[in-house]
Amino acid sequence: MTANAIAIHEESGTPQGSTELPANIVSEGRAISESWITGEFQAEGQVRTGIWVGEPCTIDIPFYPNDEIFTVLSGAIEMTNHDGSTVMVGPGESGLVRKGWKGTFRVVGTTKKCFVDIG
Repeated sequence: MTANAIAIHEESGTPQGSTELPANIVSEGRAISESWITGEFQAEGQVRTGIWVGEPCTIDIPFYPNDEIFTVLSGAIEMTNHDGSTVMVGPGESGLVRKGWKGTFRVVGTTKKCFVDIG
């Protein structure tokens, strides 16, 4: 078994290309992003890690598809929970979104985050 430590950044990742979310869940801006996957492994479902860069937008999320832990590297992400409470995550701060989460996800300025998603 080989165990390697790796850096998580665009240069060490596999580009996933540009993605634009469907207009019916975007309430403001254009939800365009790019991702680079730097690692995948199995652990009670697939685990992926990488870098995500998104443009300013507001997205109404009816059901988040996986569990995600992330750290904002630049920009900011504001998440408004279904109950109306708001969480702002800025540079150097981390956030957690649970699978099934419902709410509004707002990308404040061009934002870069390092993520781990499980699902």
